[in-house]
Amino acid sequence: MVFSIGVIHHLENPELAVRNMAKACKPGGRVLIWLYGEENNGWIVHLFNPVRRHLFSRLPIRLNNGLAWGLTGILWSMLKFGFGKQPYYDFLRRIPFQHLKHIVLDHMLPKIALYYRRDQAAALLAQAGLQEIHSEWVNQISWSVCGKKI
Repeated sequence: MVFSIGVIHHLENPELAVRNMAKACKPGGRVLIWLYGEENNGWIVHLFNPVRRHLFSRLPIRLNNGLAWGLTGILWSMLKFGFGKQPYYDFLRRIPFQHLKHIVLDHMLPKIALYYRRDQAAALLAQAGLQEIHSEWVNQISWSVCGKKI
């Protein structure tokens, strides 16, 4: 098993990374990746992601850390008032504020954050020559995709 959890969607060339994962895998082995999903993340893809790309990813970490407190307060309030019906938001409603702040900060910092539809996520593995590709929708906001090296 060769796997990547939460890395591929931050790479400049995710196709190359998955091809290299497939090369590292023995015949009969599996490659598994977990990716941000485009489905049910419209507000992140269309609103937050452009701000992250053009502003947050260019700011010093200390400044982002300070800004994350305010953004987390907004998200925390939205969650308490019922924002988000997917299972992931139910999880976020149960975690401590500090943990939620770390998740917010984690979304602010990367220079690259790609969001994949199911077919695009599966295509990453197919283009790397993997077969028997299976996609699992995780918490209705992300994809776990596994393929077998023949």
